[in-house]
Amino acid sequence: MTALLKYAVVLTFVFAVVSLSFMVIKTFFFGRKAQYAKPRGSAGKGILFALGKGMMPSEKESASKHLPTYFAGILYHAGIFAALFYLLSLVLSLGLPGLSFVSLELPASLALFLCIVCAVGLLSGVSLVLKRVSLPALRKLSCPDDFAANLIVDAFLLLAAMSSYQRFSVSSGALSGSFYSAIAAFNGGSAGAAAGNHLGGANTLFFVVAVVMFLYVPLGKIRHCFFFFYARILLGLFYGKRGVWPAPGMRL
Repeated sequence: MTALLKYAVVLTFVFAVVSLSFMVIKTFFFGRKAQYAKPRGSAGKGILFALGKGMMPSEKESASKHLPTYFAGILYHAGIFAALFYLLSLVLSLGLPGLSFVSLELPASLALFLCIVCAVGLLSGVSLVLKRVSLPALRKLSCPDDFAANLIVDAFLLLAAMSSYQRFSVSSGALSGSFYSAIAAFNGGSAGAAAGNHLGGANTLFFVVAVVMFLYVPLGKIRHCFFFFYARILLGLFYGKRGVWPAPGMRL
């Protein structure tokens, strides 16, 4: 079962990347309006501004007025990246045919760090969806996809935090002397085997949710993880050429 789920994670991830790439390619066939004005600035500097200082609260009116939400979003996405890295480590460390030369075994300290980042990201995600539910203005602007995307990612973060903590516990031996020894005594096996089975069960559910998330990525708002950077680059390209980003005299 675990081997099949590993393949499913890899295949659905490839599906998500290919689908999103196809969507981006389609945008090149929408046509472009001719621009007759001469460039007044640098497209390169515009892109750097769009992906850098242009994302700071000081440059975004909505973010500057809602700083708790802004920082919650940063922590939320940090948790997501940590969970994706942990997922990658599981897929590689558990081994795939043809990739036996690749290994990404995590030390106990790193597993614990990823667990903490995922847990903080989960709390941030839950706070954001609660804000969406509790505020009438946001609730009116929301659609089912807003809630589905948040809940799927929250489940992904929850299971990443649980699995990484169990991995930390097994690697550090924090639970081997009591918890897994008791399980081994009950089942008539070794503590090491009990620990491996327990960790394997946590990974199985984590893989299932990861598969669901990757399948949902091209269908819902989670695809902004791909289009966000694409859109910011296009904005920087346009406003950089027009000399608007960065403003004259502004440092990047």
